[in-house]
Amino acid sequence: MKVFRSPIAILVLILMSISHLAFGFDRAMIFSGKNINSAIFLGMFDAATDSGLPPDLVIGACGGSIGAALICVSSDPVRRLEILKSQDYYQRLRQISFSDISIGDFYRVMKRQQRAAAQNTSNSGSRLILKDWFDFSLVKGFSAFDHFQAFDVPFNCQKTTVMILASHYSGPIYSYDLTIDSNKKLFRETVFTDFKTANQIGQNDSDVAMRFPSSPIERQILYSSHISILNAVLSSSADPIYVGPATIGGKTYFTGAIDIDPLPLAKGLAKEVWTSYPSPFEPLFEETLFKAVFGYEVNDYLKIISNSDVTRWIDIANEEIPNLAPYGRFKIFESFKNLAPSRSIQIGSNVPTDHSKYVDIVEAQYRFGYSRTLEALKSTKGSKAHIRKKLF
Repeated sequence: MKVFRSPIAILVLILMSISHLAFGFDRAMIFSGKNINSAIFLGMFDAATDSGLPPDLVIGACGGSIGAALICVSSDPVRRLEILKSQDYYQRLRQISFSDISIGDFYRVMKRQQRAAAQNTSNSGSRLILKDWFDFSLVKGFSAFDHFQAFDVPFNCQKTTVMILASHYSGPIYSYDLTIDSNKKLFRETVFTDFKTANQIGQNDSDVAMRFPSSPIERQILYSSHISILNAVLSSSADPIYVGPATIGGKTYFTGAIDIDPLPLAKGLAKEVWTSYPSPFEPLFEETLFKAVFGYEVNDYLKIISNSDVTRWIDIANEEIPNLAPYGRFKIFESFKNLAPSRSIQIGSNVPTDHSKYVDIVEAQYRFGYSRTLEALKSTKGSKAHIRKKLF
């Protein structure tokens, strides 16, 4: 039986086909992360590719931006791991230095953020503290990566389309008043990607801004291609208090953790979405700081994300796999023993002093990400039966 279509119907079909070619991706993989587990994400990507299901879109946020950058700069999985294991990359990690924070300073900042978070509600007079975002930084010496040659290239990915998420900050750089009305929009989700993709996607809205309209987050996402891969990573990795803001081209950026698991963004762009199952923020300081800065309950949002429809959930939570991110610890006994109470809190490096041990960690992370992705593939689509620790 023949099916006859009008010229208008045929035109609509053609336009829909062109739209899919311009904006549609078959498979998106999200590299979310609060830590430095870049090799885990590479293992995830390679496991999907080796299984005949290669992602054609990768979205990296915060700690996941490094893995996303590696996917962009090289289509060779061996080369990507070589960059991570290289002496150059390793020495830059080792050069990152940390603040000598007193327990008084730490407690002061924590209490200030708790008060700001408590006041940052939908009430018209709510306030956000600004000074600490710029003056108090736990991590120093992050400039070790300022001229990392492998990433210091234009955003022109070799094969897979890559997006790196950050947040553009448009508020005052410094304020003696220390506070600002939280009804003012201070942040805008910014997606760094290549020129073609940035111009084809057009405009869409931030899911977190729509869900939390009283937050200081602008509704519309900004897409930008006028930045290097390196600067995109530095912008996405910047954090209030932890690392401090990144100044790129005269603009100020904070972390991609503004949308730590950008699932709605990925679902709007791709037929399938693969992502790691979210892990909660530490409630005492991390969650409080996040609420004080971005104006919404991040763990509540992660619960929403964890209850969303996803093609493949990948469980990458495992305390036995070494994490290369800095760590904090109380050393009260040592501080009194050495008559140095100002060093009762110390931020230290998790990067081994021996390069060969560092390489072992990278390889262990990679194998872990690879095997956990194969595990997810054995489950039915959308299943969370293999997730070991659920958020709800």
